[in-house]
Amino acid sequence: MTPVARAVLVVTFLLAACNGSPSPTTTTPADAQVPPADAGPVTIVDTEIAAGTDGHRLVVEGTQPTPCHGLGWFVEPANGRVEVSVWSEPPPTGEVCAQVIEAFSIEIDLGAPDGGTEVVLNGQVVG
Repeated sequence: MTPVARAVLVVTFLLAACNGSPSPTTTTPADAQVPPADAGPVTIVDTEIAAGTDGHRLVVEGTQPTPCHGLGWFVEPANGRVEVSVWSEPPPTGEVCAQVIEAFSIEIDLGAPDGGTEVVLNGQVVG
C-alpha cells in the first residue's frame, strides 16, 4: 500500500469513527451546570437574533475542537437579560477522532423576551 493510500485510509477511518459523535444537548435551569466541569471551548464566529411568531432565537455560528465533540448550551433569563452559555462537550473516552476544527451552526430558543432585553452570549453582549 502506498503512503498516500495509507493516509487516505487512516483519514477515512478517523472521520467514520466520528459519525456517532454526540448530538447537541441543552440543559434547563433545574439540571444545569453552566458550563459543566469537562466543558471545552468554542469559538464564536457570528451571531444573529431572529424574531419569529413563537419568540426569538439566537443563531450562533462558530467552531469547536473536533468533529467528535458535541455542543451544550444553557439559557437563563434574569433581570432584563438573557444569559446564554455555549460550550463543547468532549467525545466519549477512548473514541478515536480526527484532530481538525469543526464548524457548527445552532439555533437557540430564547422564548419571548421583553422589549429592550439584553442578550449575553458567553459573557459578551449580542445584537
